[in-house]
Amino acid sequence: MKVTILIPAPFRRYADEDELIETEAGTIEAVLSQLASRYPQLKERLLGADGTLMKHLAIARNGSVVPTSTFGEAIVADGESVEILFVASGG
Repeated sequence: MKVTILIPAPFRRYADEDELIETEAGTIEAVLSQLASRYPQLKERLLGADGTLMKHLAIARNGSVVPTSTFGEAIVADGESVEILFVASGG
């Protein structure tokens, strides 16, 4: 199954300048795992030491943000897209 991952501009230098990456995965967790394996420098910016998504990031599947607590169950079907988003924060 092919899934398209949209890499935000600030992270492209860590992913061979690719904007779109195709990978095979069944869950959000698997997508992130494959992405981290393929691009170790990107992994450092996506995942913390415990392997969880950095707090300033979110993942969207087909335009809808997926809660991090469901990454292991959230299925990504053939032809769907996954996007890495920066979360706005501040006070």
